[in-house]
Amino acid sequence: MGKATNDADKQQLYSARNDAISRVVAETQARGGNAVIALRFDAGDLGGFAQVCAYGTAAIVEKIDDRVETATQLAPSS
Repeated sequence: MGKATNDADKQQLYSARNDAISRVVAETQARGGNAVIALRFDAGDLGGFAQVCAYGTAAIVEKIDDRVETATQLAPSS
């Protein structure tokens, strides 16, 4: 895939990447998970269109030591 030639192209790629991450997170939550392990990206050029793919492994992370503070990313949403 070629380099983004201007700020608009870069912004569109950032937006596509963020949309891909959001879909991975939504799928993980829909399956009862609360974490994504080994999140990876793949990108390609399809006849002038950019394709961004995010993938990883949905997981359930549980706290096992009450003395350790819970990271904000893992805190249950209210």
